[in-house]
Amino acid sequence: MAESVGAAPLRAVRLGAPDALIERKADGTILMRTAAPLGAYHGKLSEPLVRWAREAPERVFLAERSGDDGDDGVRISHVHSEGMPS
Repeated sequence: MAESVGAAPLRAVRLGAPDALIERKADGTILMRTAAPLGAYHGKLSEPLVRWAREAPERVFLAERSGDDGDDGVRISHVHSEGMPS
């Protein structure tokens, strides 16, 4: 459930378990890592881009404001399908 602080809405954020493994090295280095195993991930960084180009080619992928002050309301945008080779 969202709460409000002034005009800014807040939402619950899922965080990982606070079960860090700490390793102290002789040279003073401290290594910290989670005890939780790494979940499934993509083999290539481009895999999610290919997926969204197929599933939602009209959806905006990159956008930026045009103009010097970025306040003119005009956007330059590219949709997923533009990022894929033909």
